[in-house]
Amino acid sequence: MNKPTGTIFLPKKFSEETYVTDRYHNLFKEIQKRLGWDLIIEDDIDVNKVKTNYLLIFKCPQADDPSRLVNVKNINRTVRLIGYYADLQQKGRSDIYIKNMDDVLDRCDIILTAYKEAFIEKWEKYWYKTKWFPQFYGPDERFDKLDYNFNKCIKKILLIGATTVRYYPLRNFIDKINYHIKKVSHPGYQIKDFDRKTELGYKTRDLYAEEINKYCGTIATCSTEKYVIAKYFEIPAAGSLLIANKCNDLVELGFKEDVHYVEIDKTNVHKKILHIIQNFNAYWSIIKEGREFVQKNFSTKARVDQFVKIIEEDYENNIKGKGEIIIGNRLIYVCGANDIRAEGKIQGNTMIVYHNNEPYEVYNKGYDKRSDLLIYNFCRKGLGI
Repeated sequence: MNKPTGTIFLPKKFSEETYVTDRYHNLFKEIQKRLGWDLIIEDDIDVNKVKTNYLLIFKCPQADDPSRLVNVKNINRTVRLIGYYADLQQKGRSDIYIKNMDDVLDRCDIILTAYKEAFIEKWEKYWYKTKWFPQFYGPDERFDKLDYNFNKCIKKILLIGATTVRYYPLRNFIDKINYHIKKVSHPGYQIKDFDRKTELGYKTRDLYAEEINKYCGTIATCSTEKYVIAKYFEIPAAGSLLIANKCNDLVELGFKEDVHYVEIDKTNVHKKILHIIQNFNAYWSIIKEGREFVQKNFSTKARVDQFVKIIEEDYENNIKGKGEIIIGNRLIYVCGANDIRAEGKIQGNTMIVYHNNEPYEVYNKGYDKRSDLLIYNFCRKGLGI
């Protein structure tokens, strides 16, 4: 049985050797195991040498590297391009970045975004080919091995990570509270000396999960970009009480107030922190429900399962069993995976077929010398035709 072949390109700066979080690298390694795809970790890749069914790219381009792999927009159309984006910030970004991002998104056959509302606000025209691929915690074992901290937790609330007012105004507000709060700063994204960072009191990877597990509650807040960041999943996964503000994506993801988390805002955060400290036993059920909820839906395994399903469905619909599209007398006959038949014509330099009055754009695959016919092996839906 034929299986989809694929290549994963992870820019070296996001590898586990240099990036503060290793969950993305771990995700791609798990996808590699499940699908048998190639994983390339380099500063660049020659897209013309990619011969697999799929190419998955991560954060290409990125705001701080606006030209990274922008030539992927010219990759052969026989390769299905998947763009995975976990950062969509445009404030203060260059016009070059926005143009290059637009070009790459336009070429992508599938787009994965960690954030639904933010993506739609910025790139709504591409939502039709986008899959919501929420953030997650990982590696799974790092969090799942931790015990619940009901009877041994430190009776303080942990505030860990960046507190810049530009992106996290609620965190910045909480950062000024000087009682019942333990503060741990963000270590930065690129780390070359983990031991030195640890000496300075920063918490990364295993130490990060263990630090969350020590406290009875930990704070997460949506950014001004309306991101439901990974902390929303890491905190419950570590067995700590999630104390967080609400945004639209969080509701759509199924989080329920006082079931999976304790909701806060500037008007009630002082009162709720005090109540949690004084009545911690009353929150045990929320910790348990929250952890079970994220373990089921927002683990690395959950994202791998989602990705595999996306590929299986796309492979079935766009590659496997598409049969031959034969051009003869300027008419096109299509035999699809489910014996779908259509016919069409050549419009300019583009070949278009119609099925149920919907246009499909066809790409050249090769030439059959025996039958003296052009042979095509897949088609994809065209827009604006």
